[in-house]
Amino acid sequence: MNFSLGNSYTIIMKNNHPEKFKEAQDTGQVMVDDCIYGYVSGEGAKIHQLSDKQHAYIMTENGNTFDCLTKKG
Repeated sequence: MNFSLGNSYTIIMKNNHPEKFKEAQDTGQVMVDDCIYGYVSGEGAKIHQLSDKQHAYIMTENGNTFDCLTKKG
């Protein structure tokens, strides 16, 4: 799946920002599941969950890999 994040995005990892991650879970924006380790949101309010069952990358507009979002620790 490919999603356009726009010109800017925010990444929240469960281990680095547990309070923001929990807040997203409490509001129902992120599933409560052990496989979900973070989320990324772009321009607008859409949140895309990061699961250890998938590979997630941030790509440039010409298709180059800008960042690999992997579960850490």
